[in-house]
Amino acid sequence: MIAAVLLFFVVEGMDCDSGPDLCDFLFVVGSFARRMNCEDRVDVVDVTHPAVDAAGIARACRGAPGWNGGDRCVGKVTHEKIATLSPQDLISRVCSSGVLHFRNQQIEIDDFAVVAARFGTIKKLDHLRPSARKDLSLVEHVAGTPIRERRWHSDLSWLHSPPTYTLLNVTSAPDRGGLLFARSRVPNSLITVLSRFAGEELCSMRVAYSRRTNESQEPALHPIVLRTGDKESDIYLSPLYERGVVGLSARESQKVLSTLLEYITRESRVFYADVRPGDILIWNNRIVVHKGSAEYDPGVGRTMVRATVFTDTDGAQR
Repeated sequence: MIAAVLLFFVVEGMDCDSGPDLCDFLFVVGSFARRMNCEDRVDVVDVTHPAVDAAGIARACRGAPGWNGGDRCVGKVTHEKIATLSPQDLISRVCSSGVLHFRNQQIEIDDFAVVAARFGTIKKLDHLRPSARKDLSLVEHVAGTPIRERRWHSDLSWLHSPPTYTLLNVTSAPDRGGLLFARSRVPNSLITVLSRFAGEELCSMRVAYSRRTNESQEPALHPIVLRTGDKESDIYLSPLYERGVVGLSARESQKVLSTLLEYITRESRVFYADVRPGDILIWNNRIVVHKGSAEYDPGVGRTMVRATVFTDTDGAQR
């Protein structure tokens, strides 16, 4: 318990910019240790596990045009005209940065659909309001009503094959407010710690997801770990729709998922897109989570056209 308390103050007081390797490692140990009850014992945490080498990634990101100053490459703002980019270039950029924010595009709805079709198959889902085109959806906030989905999520994660990409064409928006994005990537040392706690490799675990409005639906099961690298792993999270980790108790599941979410949504890792009319946002749902920002004034309306793009052919039917 003493060790956990000491680690908490060390982590909370560190400047991650001055030492991202050590900061990442102490987060792994300290963050998880302070969640543990006495019966868990701190010996499930291997404090000798090597730190994650994030310094090179951080330096590369900070030097990139349009980067917002965080410690991971997620999100880029550009004033380039989206129509001038080749499909290969556009897809490559989204896969690299996770999120692209195109400023002041002012394109017609049919041209927006052409851009979206470069990424895969656009499919309209029944629970979304149709736009002027039947394959595109309308995302609206009516002035004076509560703002929904201010929790982190990945779009349509209750489907057995969720969409890979989401595109938004902003037609009206308030003066303040936007979307927050975070890269779903964690150090392998954190994967190791959580695997030891759970008594099973996270790479083999799945999370159940369902819509809150349809609890009777058969939950979709998605793996926690999507890809494993030498030092970091890409994970899939969607807290808004998650029921829990299959095979773990509610308490164990909450510890695992909340620890992962806290790591990827640290302030220095979050990209803020302050959308304005004419802007276009494109993101990859497999590598980022997102939510609405807190500054949105519920008294002001907002309208966006949304394209939901699948690269799995059966995604919209399941």
